[in-house]
Amino acid sequence: MKPPTKMPATRYGRTHKVMVGPCSVYVTANTDATGALGELLAKADEGNQGVADGLCDLASLAIQHGAAPATVARHLRHHRYPPEGFAGQPKSISDAIGLVIERELRAVATNDKAKGETAE
Repeated sequence: MKPPTKMPATRYGRTHKVMVGPCSVYVTANTDATGALGELLAKADEGNQGVADGLCDLASLAIQHGAAPATVARHLRHHRYPPEGFAGQPKSISDAIGLVIERELRAVATNDKAKGETAE
């Protein structure tokens, strides 16, 4: 295990609103000094804050200690437990957090590709 990535005092990130059934989950994905995903924070309603916090803390620790964000997302996705999402929604809070990680990875890849095309 590698030493943890130190997060900067001032962090930049995006907040994603994800509905899981009747529960609103706001997941903030912050980046480290290099612009890589480094921290996840969540705010959930309907009495699910503890689950959301715990999952985000574990995902953040895994990423900061060297786990690939795509691997963390894959392990969070497609679990079913209450509150369960309706058709077309994430299946659970862990599924929602994994979805946000995947969105962030796609955004970084798209941004990197755009920078490469502009630089040529």
